[in-house]
Amino acid sequence: MWYFDNYSLGAYTYLSLHGSYGFFWLLKDFVFPDPAFCRLVTAQSFVMPWFVALFPYMMIPYRMIKDQPFVSNERMFVAIMVYLFGVILMVLTDA
Repeated sequence: MWYFDNYSLGAYTYLSLHGSYGFFWLLKDFVFPDPAFCRLVTAQSFVMPWFVALFPYMMIPYRMIKDQPFVSNERMFVAIMVYLFGVILMVLTDA
């Protein structure tokens, strides 16, 4: 049986918004491919962003959920609105 408290609600909301954004980005890239992403890259330019940006970026949701387990309704509303605005802008910029 699933137990949903405020901690789980914030974590699941973040996971669903972030995961679906990635899905929409891949769908957009399939429909409107960006030629700049079709270039070959070196191994160093592939690995370095993971250590410089992506690993620290992954710590943000962990810290946010760990340090602030309660997510207010207002914060949830703002997060969903910013997400929707971002998805619309992402698709429209390449359309």
